[in-house]
Order: sequence, then structure tokens, then C-alpha cells
Amino acid sequence: MTMHEFFDMGGYGFYVWSCYAATAVVFIALFVMVKSQRSRLVKQLQRQYRQEKRATKEPELKASHNAAQV
Repeated sequence: MTMHEFFDMGGYGFYVWSCYAATAVVFIALFVMVKSQRSRLVKQLQRQYRQEKRATKEPELKASHNAAQV
């Protein structure tokens, strides 16, 4: 069997290799989308964590400020 026969796949080479190519494109797109969504989610969670941390510190600061005035 020659390389040409292998790639020709008995006359079905175009169909077979185009299916492999389409599958590869879908897998690569899926990988890129998941990676993008993950990084967006991590940034969102970090932002949310900082906001919640800041929100819990504000009442403590106000309470200590009010205590200092008394």
C-alpha cells in the first residue's frame, strides 16, 4: 500500500479526511471556548471575592471610627 492509496482511502479519502478536519476544528474551538470561559469565571470570582472582602471590612472600620469618636 502506497501513501497515495492510504490518503485516497479507496476513493473515499476526501470524505474521510474532511470529517477528520471538521472534528479537529470542533475540538480546537471547544478547547478555546472552555479555556476562555474558565479565565473569565476566575476573574469574575476574584472580583466578587475582593468586593465581599471589602464589604465586610467597611462595617468594622465604621464601628471603630464611631468608637473613637465617643
